[in-house]
Amino acid sequence: MKYRKEEQAHQVYIPALAIRCATFRSSCNRLPVAWADEPNVICGIAQRIGYTGTSDHDLAIYRLKVKSKGEEGRNIRRTLSAPFVLQDGVFEVYEKWCPKHNDMQAEEAPTSIYL
Repeated sequence: MKYRKEEQAHQVYIPALAIRCATFRSSCNRLPVAWADEPNVICGIAQRIGYTGTSDHDLAIYRLKVKSKGEEGRNIRRTLSAPFVLQDGVFEVYEKWCPKHNDMQAEEAPTSIYL
């Protein structure tokens, strides 16, 4: 399936609500999602699927379902294959977040997804 070039430019997703991070104790099951360069346009939903660990400050992991325009101008809803964590007001791919987090907290870094 081909996506338009302007859809590929929307690679940074943010919550459409004023949330900087979602932790084990204070995470929403579902969040509306927007593009970082168009924060007032809701483009999908983030569904919580697990956590990065079991402590109160571990982050929630989300699956993103976003809308995009197809070649014929019809809206296409697709689920992004990578899981995401919400940190500093931005959804970041879990696999890219994990090494950064491991470098910061080597002794207690999460390596598994807890469902």
